[in-house]
Amino acid sequence: MTRQLLGALNPRMQGDDNYTPARNLEDEFYKGLLADGWILGRTVFLENGVDHNAHTLALRDLKAWIAAEFGPIEMLILEGESTAGSLVLRIAEQDADLADGVIAMGPFIDLSDTKADAYLTAKPKLPAILMSNTTEIIDAVSYAALAETAEVAPSLRPLLRPGHVNVNWVERSEAVQEMVSTIETGETIAFTNGTFSVPHRETGTTEMDGSL
Repeated sequence: MTRQLLGALNPRMQGDDNYTPARNLEDEFYKGLLADGWILGRTVFLENGVDHNAHTLALRDLKAWIAAEFGPIEMLILEGESTAGSLVLRIAEQDADLADGVIAMGPFIDLSDTKADAYLTAKPKLPAILMSNTTEIIDAVSYAALAETAEVAPSLRPLLRPGHVNVNWVERSEAVQEMVSTIETGETIAFTNGTFSVPHRETGTTEMDGSL
């Protein structure tokens, strides 16, 4: 049995292997997941906007490939940022069989225009974590408020700094741990502060005579 974290709608390394991830595996976020036994996957950016059906099909294909290569999947979490955040939230609403939970970082959210790429119904059927910076927190708060009576109410984890997807590896790791707990216990925390500092690291640099 494997645990799988899929990132949606992100560029993939060019080459013959359709499932070669374009990510820095030395990143502390990925290193920690790999050390804990997670399998990481990522789909390719197909086109501008959100072609929900095309991207969902790509995720299903990737999920099936990983299951064929590594065996049954114990838990699958989808993580998406920006446009992909909108995609994973829509998956939580429309394609609940695809994953066990979703993490949306800085998702674009439109709750009124049914023709908009970012249109969402705020009726998730899967556990969902919304992580948005203060610059754009209003949309995430609106989604969480409307979804309070949904089949599975989402969890709001604001990032208390400005920007768009201005998130560090500690905050992403903490969000994954919260999602794992939610999936395992069935208990959702409606609101938690998602803001964390990156641990201080010794650089080996020393100060001599008042200068470095």
